[in-house]
Amino acid sequence: MGYITSTSNTSSKLKDLASLASSYDPTGVYKVTDTGIEYTKLVKTSDSGVSYVEVSGSKDDRKIACSKNFNYAVVEFKTLARMLSKDFAYSPFKFKNGARNKANIEGGVKWIALDIDDSLYTDHQMHEILQDYNHHIARTSDPNNPYKFRILLELDSMVDLGDKEYKAFIKSIADYLGLKVDLLPKSQIYFSYSGREVLSVIDKYPLDTKDHIMIAYDKSYNSSSTEVIDKYTSKQKKALIDDPLNTFSYAFEAPEGKGSVSLYRAAKHAKDLGMSKEEVINLVRDINSYWARPMDITRLENTLINQIEGWSF
Repeated sequence: MGYITSTSNTSSKLKDLASLASSYDPTGVYKVTDTGIEYTKLVKTSDSGVSYVEVSGSKDDRKIACSKNFNYAVVEFKTLARMLSKDFAYSPFKFKNGARNKANIEGGVKWIALDIDDSLYTDHQMHEILQDYNHHIARTSDPNNPYKFRILLELDSMVDLGDKEYKAFIKSIADYLGLKVDLLPKSQIYFSYSGREVLSVIDKYPLDTKDHIMIAYDKSYNSSSTEVIDKYTSKQKKALIDDPLNTFSYAFEAPEGKGSVSLYRAAKHAKDLGMSKEEVINLVRDINSYWARPMDITRLENTLINQIEGWSF
């Protein structure tokens, strides 16, 4: 039909077509393969699967006990909070015959686990940031370290990706949330510990997966926002700072239910660009005032503004 005009640009035009189709079609995602364009339907469900086995003792003791005998259950996302307050090894993936290894992974996932080892925010502050998303947060091996924790985040649809694409998917979500996370393989298992406080939101929204799946299919996606900013010249950074409506458009134009995350993301983005503490705080207040339904001022001051006051610039 003339969309592809020559054999020299076939690959890029197919990628453009797949991207346009994915943006237009709310039911699924399109990607380019060796034989054409492949469609993957987004399966919406409220069920969350989990593989689990009871463990105890030190980290090494737990590792020995978690190579096999995994049970798999389909539960509601809210049920996972009970698991986080006890001693288990767990995974969002199903393992064939209960044996954990790369070859035995079956199907997709309805939630993800994000390991945070050196956070800019405490677990309680992160709980506040993620108030618009269904999640659970619990500290890991060190119960006294509020900057080392794990986030279980509900997804809006089942996600079934290859190993490399899954890592890119996790990286995209981490960058969107402004988090530094370990990019772990699909076969990775996680430990929960008895007596941990579990911070949960279970009555809001699961995370939209479509954009992150599209990014995962884009093999050129390999840099976090911070890594990109580090490559900017001083002149480029100043130009971005001087045009806040465009630079932070994702926050100024944040849709309903995504305001909190967008504000925190913009604050970190502004800091990375070289804004002073006062400028970052003024930006956050400007964004909040711009919204048709701004965050309550007291909540804003007691959460994000107070946190920014404690940042080192």
